[in-house]
Amino acid sequence: MSPVFSGPQAVRSQVSRESPPAVPPGDGSVAVAPAAPAAPAAPDDPAATVPASGQAASAEPPASGGPGQPEAEPSGTEEPVSELTQIESENDGMLMAAQAKRLAGEHAEALEMLKALKERTTLTPEQREETLYNLAETVYDISKTDPLAHFDAIQGAFQEALNFNAKSSRIPGALLVLGMLNLKAGNIPEATAYFNILRKRYPNDENIPLIHFYWGEHYFDKGDYQKAAKEYQELIQRYPESRFVREASMGMAKALVRLGQYKEAWQIADYIEKRWPRYYIEFPPLLRINGEIAYRLGDFTRSKDYYLTSYNIDPNAEGSDLVLARLGDIATHLERPREAMEFYELAVARFPDKEGGLISKMRLAERGVYDDPSISDMFSAFDKPIQGGPEAIYAQIVRDHPKSPLAPLAQLKLAMWQLYKDRHLQALESATTFEKMFPDNPLAQRAGEVAATAFDRMVEPMLRNQQYAQIAELWREHPLLEKHRSIISDKGQLAAALSLLRTGNPGESLRLALPFVQPVQTEPGVNALLLALHIYQEGSAWREILSLLDKVRDWKFTMDQRQRLEFAAAQALEHLGDTVRSRPLWTRLAADFSLPSPRRAIAMYYQAKEAKAKNDAEKTLVFAQEAMNLLRESDLDPDKVADCLNMLVDAAKSLGQYPQALDYAEQYGKTLPENGPDFAANRFRMAAIYREMGETAKWRATLEQMRDTMPGTLYGRMAASELSARALEDRADALTRGN
Repeated sequence: MSPVFSGPQAVRSQVSRESPPAVPPGDGSVAVAPAAPAAPAAPDDPAATVPASGQAASAEPPASGGPGQPEAEPSGTEEPVSELTQIESENDGMLMAAQAKRLAGEHAEALEMLKALKERTTLTPEQREETLYNLAETVYDISKTDPLAHFDAIQGAFQEALNFNAKSSRIPGALLVLGMLNLKAGNIPEATAYFNILRKRYPNDENIPLIHFYWGEHYFDKGDYQKAAKEYQELIQRYPESRFVREASMGMAKALVRLGQYKEAWQIADYIEKRWPRYYIEFPPLLRINGEIAYRLGDFTRSKDYYLTSYNIDPNAEGSDLVLARLGDIATHLERPREAMEFYELAVARFPDKEGGLISKMRLAERGVYDDPSISDMFSAFDKPIQGGPEAIYAQIVRDHPKSPLAPLAQLKLAMWQLYKDRHLQALESATTFEKMFPDNPLAQRAGEVAATAFDRMVEPMLRNQQYAQIAELWREHPLLEKHRSIISDKGQLAAALSLLRTGNPGESLRLALPFVQPVQTEPGVNALLLALHIYQEGSAWREILSLLDKVRDWKFTMDQRQRLEFAAAQALEHLGDTVRSRPLWTRLAADFSLPSPRRAIAMYYQAKEAKAKNDAEKTLVFAQEAMNLLRESDLDPDKVADCLNMLVDAAKSLGQYPQALDYAEQYGKTLPENGPDFAANRFRMAAIYREMGETAKWRATLEQMRDTMPGTLYGRMAASELSARALEDRADALTRGN
């Protein structure tokens, strides 16, 4: 991660705003703005033939009488010419006065003078051009602290100046300003267009290198340090003699620091220091940047020299709080604890609410430098005797300075402190707060580690106590856990999966469990497999069961695990109609008396089905009876109990065991709705058994009841038909006996 305290973080580039070589229009000393003399135009450039305004004002008039000129007027006409010259002189004087006001920093007065001058109708074309450009530059001067707030005014003023004379030598400077302005406003297509026009029409203009510089600044501000470094490098390599190379080198060094390329950054910094040894006087933040680079490279002695020089030049300069904090860090690395404490205490005393002071408070509480803290690092720090503890400092930083670069680190350490104190739920909540406040921060992974550790510690006792609802609630209410689930322990993840299943979320449970089922067998993988099989069985996902089992064909299982897998496979095959493969599995399972009763009941049931399919009444009777008893014992599947009774009726009847068949039929009938077809079929079958037993009265009573109570049904008509047939038989027998 980027450090909380670093030169590049604390020192923003001021090259384009304060340093002389990169000053925009009106900032004074550099020919970047339209006010500066333009570079010599190319010979074929139209602008090359346009005289500057000063030249135009003092140009000699053409001689009279020459070719194409009128004859000289009488001497009486010379007075208006004299008056015109006087007016032009007055205009020049007012223009010079406005420029003097600008140089003196009196921009508001200069602006009023230029506005008044612009309204004059007596301006020569050269004077009007000069006025318009000065006016545009003054508008920029006044608004340069916040140019975007005055975007329309600045752009309008420069565009008016541009439109006045398409051949002006000041156009390149205006294009540069408009490009820079649009770049700051985020109008990338417009900025690109202005810069492209400048490059194509005025390729020799001395400010062309600044295009790369402004793009570099743009990318740096956006945090795209790779592109920023590339733009700065382009300027340095393509225009090595440009006066902007120094600022580009500085920008490149800063970008490399942000990229963590400290060795390369030091090469650039060393180049700057040797080529421009007194640059730090013009740009003091250079010392801090060099100090930070040396610090990152572990050259603490050199880093200390840079930082001390920076502080001694101006102890009240912007960023002095960070300088003191970094000097304390350097002393810590040099194993000078007393010196480190003095620097930290000075930072706290002078800058209690600034970033350097807050850092120093944290350092004093932790007695060390922990800018990329791991849980183990901070636990070691917290084990040291700490007066009062750092919790209040962390909370203060986050509460009072939420926008500070230090706030994410403080929030993370607060969570770690709570974890250290075994306040696991608070630690999880603080880590979640970190995720909400700083989602893209480089420390987010560390916050995830805190959340994962807190969850693991909470889940273990909750799982022992079967607190599935509480575990599931923790998981659902803290999305950070899902985001960082790869660093949660296997046991923690499977506890969440089981809890989600137990609270009615099988899909979420399955999503957590399945990744553990990999080709290589592991204990969590076996547990996840059994959980997934259960979910698939409950959801009748038979093909998924077979697919899952195929993945673990080479795994080794305990007897209980093997029974579970074979049972799931047999179920899946049976429901998919593959009885050729399912029935042998049922046979093996049914013969295993160590199998739990519920599963053995199902195995025996399918054994009975297989025996019935083979018309083996004796086996059907045995298997169906056993299956029925086990199903009833386990209070399972009433439909299968009814089916067992149905098979028992047919088997006992086939074996001539009529009383047993009738008993089973009576039991079977009680499981059926009286108005259903199966109930009627069972009654009709009972009548047939009575007839086989010679119980004619019961046979007749059963059929008559069916005929009378269900006259319009199939079995009602069948009963009536059989009774009629029997009546005919009886009459025929009577006639035969009579004869």
